[in-house]
Amino acid sequence: MIADVPAILGAINSVMSMVKGIVSSTRDIKLKTLLIKVYDQLFMDKTCIDKMADEIKTLENKLDTINNWENEKDDYELIPLGAGNFAYRRRKEPDGGIEHDIHFCSNCFENKIKTVLNFTQFGRELIISCPKCNAKYKIMANRQ
Repeated sequence: MIADVPAILGAINSVMSMVKGIVSSTRDIKLKTLLIKVYDQLFMDKTCIDKMADEIKTLENKLDTINNWENEKDDYELIPLGAGNFAYRRRKEPDGGIEHDIHFCSNCFENKIKTVLNFTQFGRELIISCPKCNAKYKIMANRQ
């Protein structure tokens, strides 16, 4: 449908040019008035089609973004961190790449944002925090 828009707009422009030519060459006031109304309607239709084409393009771009995220999301897995907390990390590659040690906030990830979690040691407690959504997780108490 979106591919037909340029042809439709071209046809409307052609008809508008013809109407404009007839208006300028006729002396009949009633005919001029009627043709000016037709011209105005064609102009409004053309404007409406332009807006709809822009909206369709915007929606297509959003759909592409969603599809790209879904494809990218498949490369990650939800892993337990302990104490009932979870994070996302990249699925392990056959070559054993280094990226699997990077953990992403599960809250942010579900909102299509990859935020690297920060690990901090407070005494015996290991705390993971998200700099984006400020989620904090106590992972374990080190017993010594």
